Amino acid sequence: MQPLDRFYSNQKIFDALDKLHIKPWHWISLSALVAGADFISGPHIQFPILYSIPISCAAWSGNRRPAFVLAIVLPSIRLIFPLMWVLPWPAGDSMVNVAIRIAVFMSIVYLISLVKELRVLRGFLHVCGYCGHMKENAGNWISQQDYITQHSEAVFSHGICPDCVQKFMKT
Repeated sequence: MQPLDRFYSNQKIFDALDKLHIKPWHWISLSALVAGADFISGPHIQFPILYSIPISCAAWSGNRRPAFVLAIVLPSIRLIFPLMWVLPWPAGDSMVNVAIRIAVFMSIVYLISLVKELRVLRGFLHVCGYCGHMKENAGNWISQQDYITQHSEAVFSHGICPDCVQKFMKT
C-alpha cells in the first residue's frame, strides 16, 4: 500500500467518524454500560480497554474537557467497587492501577484531540493550471475554497490585502 493510499483510507475513516455526530448522551450511556459491565465481571476480570471507547467518543466529538473528566472518573469508579467486593490484593495496588489508567486515558484524549485538530491536507492535490479548481477523489472539479472547507475544518473569510487595495481601489 502506497503512503498516499494509506492517507486516503485513514481520511475515509475520519470522514466516517465525523458523519456519526456523536452526542454527549452517546458517550455518557457508553460510560454507564462499560462501568456496569466492569462491575458485573467482578474483581478478577478487568476490561480497562473498554473504558477507552466512551472516552474516545467524547474526545472525537470535540468535547475535550468532558473527555478528560471521563478519563479521570471512569477509572476512579473502580475504587468504589471494593466496597461491595472482597479484593485479594491490597487497596494500594488498586490505587496505583487507577493512576496508571488515568494517565493512559488522558494520553488517549490528548492524542485524539490532536488528530481531530490536525486534519491537514496531505499528498498530491490536483489543481487546474487555468482556473485553480481542485480535483476530488470522485473526479469532480470544485473551487479551492470548497475543497479546503470539505477536507479540513478551515473556514474562509474574505478581505482585501494592502497590495490589492492600492492596485484596485486607487484611493
